Amino acid sequence: MQLFIAYSDDHKKHRPPIASTHPENPLRLEIAIEALRNSGMWDKADVIVPERADLDNVLAVHDSDYVELVREMSKRGGGYIDLDTYVSPHTFDVALLACGAAIQGVRLLLEKGSALFLSLLRPPGHHAGRYGRALGAPTLGFCIFNNIAIAAKYAEEVMKLRPIVIIDIDVHHGNGTQEIFWNDANVIHVDIHEHGIYPGTGDVEDIGGNEARGTKVNIPLPHYSGDDDYIYVWKEVVEPLVFTIKPRMIMLSLGLDAYLDDGLASMSVTSKFFTFAASSLALMAKRFLGTLTVLEGGYTVGLREGLPAFVRGYIQPQIDTEYRVEPHRGVRIVVNRVKKVLREFLGVL
Repeated sequence: MQLFIAYSDDHKKHRPPIASTHPENPLRLEIAIEALRNSGMWDKADVIVPERADLDNVLAVHDSDYVELVREMSKRGGGYIDLDTYVSPHTFDVALLACGAAIQGVRLLLEKGSALFLSLLRPPGHHAGRYGRALGAPTLGFCIFNNIAIAAKYAEEVMKLRPIVIIDIDVHHGNGTQEIFWNDANVIHVDIHEHGIYPGTGDVEDIGGNEARGTKVNIPLPHYSGDDDYIYVWKEVVEPLVFTIKPRMIMLSLGLDAYLDDGLASMSVTSKFFTFAASSLALMAKRFLGTLTVLEGGYTVGLREGLPAFVRGYIQPQIDTEYRVEPHRGVRIVVNRVKKVLREFLGVL
C-alpha cells in the first residue's frame, strides 16, 4: 500500500510564546518524525511538499470575520486568541499550509487510489467551527482552521465526491467538524471520544439537523476505555457503517491522545488499536478511495508509539478476522444506543 506524507519545516513557525510549556508546540512533529524514522516507516513514504490553500477554500468553511481575526493577530505579532489557543506572527500562513496539505491529499488520492495520505502538519483543526469556537466550547482547543473540514468541503463541492465519511478518533470530540457539517447529509461524521472532557459535546443524541439527521454519529466512551473497547466500537459501528454508506472518500482525524499516558486525557488505548484501525482502513481503501489522514492531537507517547503503529498497520495490514474482544459493559451500552439511532435514521446496523 502506497504511503504519502505531507510535511514542511514551516510548521515550526507556529510556536507558543517564549518560556511557554504549551503542549501544542513544534516538538510534537519532531517526536512524530523521529518515531517514523526509527520504525522504518518514514523511508517507505513519498514525502510531499505542501502548498498553501487558497483563501476561498478556507472561506468555504469559516466565516470571513474569524479568518480576518487570525490574519490580523498574526500581522500584529500574535498573542492568545483565547485561554489556551495561541497565534504567532506566522500562524496565519502556517495554518493555510496545513489546510492546503489536506486539499492536496484529496487530489492525490483521486489520482493514486487506495493509498494512505498523512498530513503531518500543525496547527490541528477539528475544534475550529465556522466562527471559531464551536458549539459553546470555552476555547478553540489549540486549533486555528479546520483542516479536515476544509478538505471535505473541497472534495464535496469542487471534486463532487459524495458521500464522504469523516472518522474522528481524537480523544476530544470534534465539535468544530460536527458544527460545520451539521446540516450536510453528504458528510457522515463518526466521532469516537472520551465522555465528559473538553469540549463537553458529542452526545449520542447529537445526530445532525434537518435532512442530515442520522449522519452525525457520536460515540462517547467512558473514562479508561482501552483497546478492546475501541476495537469493539470499530467492528460494531464503524466498519458496518462505512460498508453500508459506500463513501467516495474516507477521511480520518487522527488524534493519538487516547493513548495510555499521553497526558491530556484518561483513556488506555495502545498500539494494538491503532494498528487494528489502520489495517481495517487499508482494507476499506481497496473498495473506496484511499484514506486522507490529518493529524489532530497526540503529544507524547501517542506520537512515539501510536503513530508508527498506525502507519505500519495501514501499509502492512494485520487483520485477524476472528478477533475477539471483551469490552466493558458501559461501552456495550453506548454502542447499543448508537445502533438504535443508526437503525432509525439510516436503516443500518
